[in-house]
Amino acid sequence: MQKPVGPYRRTPESISVESRALICEAIGPHQFETDEFEIVLRMIQASADLEYARTTVFTSGAVTTGVSALRAGTNVVVDVEMVNVGIEHDKLARWGGTSRCCIRDPEVKERAAALGTTRASVGIEKAVDRSDGCIVAIGNAPTALLTVIDLITGGRLRPALVIGMPVGFVLAAESKEALVQLAVPSIVCRGRKGGSAVTVATINGLLDLASRDDS
Repeated sequence: MQKPVGPYRRTPESISVESRALICEAIGPHQFETDEFEIVLRMIQASADLEYARTTVFTSGAVTTGVSALRAGTNVVVDVEMVNVGIEHDKLARWGGTSRCCIRDPEVKERAAALGTTRASVGIEKAVDRSDGCIVAIGNAPTALLTVIDLITGGRLRPALVIGMPVGFVLAAESKEALVQLAVPSIVCRGRKGGSAVTVATINGLLDLASRDDS
């Protein structure tokens, strides 16, 4: 006798469709542009946190700039491996782009100890070295985002896009507020929330939008 199919036996597609419908119903009217809302939907799906519909900020043209940069083969620089491993590398490589994370580099660990600072801060500085036009994605460490801001204001870095989504109680909100004040394309979730999952969702959302434009 065939066993009854339980409610957990659902296709990934049906789960995604239902999830997005529930999110849209919960959010209601919003001010996001179509591609911006696609990113926000992905962030909420990755976190089950509707607050991102309220806290996520896009500078003018940030999504378009990010998509164009990916299609031009730009590289993605990230602060931690949790972000790096979640990127859909096959899509990134489609246009010749790669990702880079230096937090595990032995030289980074040694230098961070010598300077009395975080590996994320030293690692992101090394990762973006000579990487003008890259997309920088910070999903964990506020110190890494503050380092990126210092590099930008010091004229040492000109990124195509900065995704600023560090999480935490110390400097997370402050670093993101500092980023939105800069005249650079950025996607930011204000406040203490953030993290690797929503950052990966943002990157992969941009990759999917780039692939859609290329189809």
